[in-house]
Amino acid sequence: MPETDLHEAQKKLLVTDAELRANLYKTAEVLTKKRGWEDASGIEALYLIFAEKYGWTPSQVRHLTTDELHLFFQTL
Repeated sequence: MPETDLHEAQKKLLVTDAELRANLYKTAEVLTKKRGWEDASGIEALYLIFAEKYGWTPSQVRHLTTDELHLFFQTL
């Protein structure tokens, strides 16, 4: 694979990963609002959800990959 094709493939992968994370954050915001946490947004909403469900710290949540976040989020 030529270097430019590889670069474009990597770029698309990074953009897709960022879009998936953004969607997870939006969904987490909806869930936290339903639970009465009106001020939670973005990754903070994920922190609250995972702290409540699994007892995880923000540091533990930050170290999860997008695939791991999605997997654990599906079990809620």
